[in-house]
Amino acid sequence: MEIVLRRFQNEKVSKDDTYQIIRVGRKHLWQDTLRAVTKTGFRCNVRLKVHFIGEEAEDEGGPLREFLRLVIYQISNHCGVLQGPDNRKTFANDPLLLEKGAYYCAGVVSGISLQQGGPGLHCLADSTHDYFLGGPSSAAPELDDVADHKSKLKIETFNSVLGNILGCLIYFMLFN
Repeated sequence: MEIVLRRFQNEKVSKDDTYQIIRVGRKHLWQDTLRAVTKTGFRCNVRLKVHFIGEEAEDEGGPLREFLRLVIYQISNHCGVLQGPDNRKTFANDPLLLEKGAYYCAGVVSGISLQQGGPGLHCLADSTHDYFLGGPSSAAPELDDVADHKSKLKIETFNSVLGNILGCLIYFMLFN
């Protein structure tokens, strides 16, 4: 995996001196990031330089690392695109966040983080991770991956009914 990640970093980040500046406030980190990434002209294939609003630090790597750590934490825990317990998070179904571009932003920022040596989304459920790497046929979601309580109850009820129907069908086939 490390070799694949290094190749991704070498291929996807421009080697010239161009960079994308992103200005964010600590109090509104996710909102500022969402606004910057969805802005026309944002380039994600160049080095990122981060300026925290109200701070004087020049980005020689420290602010970028801190930004990537903080924004990945925001994506994992607070921006609403992921749901579920730690290390088993799946994507929430929220049309409003989709309309605002939050899922797009979360994907772009997660990719930028990996691309520029930052952390990844280590909170994803195995089935979500498998889906990303191998497509739908490689994902094997479990009932525990369903974070929405109402949806989980519907699936459990469906499984129970289906089990009863199959039981009746087998009984009918064996004894008739």
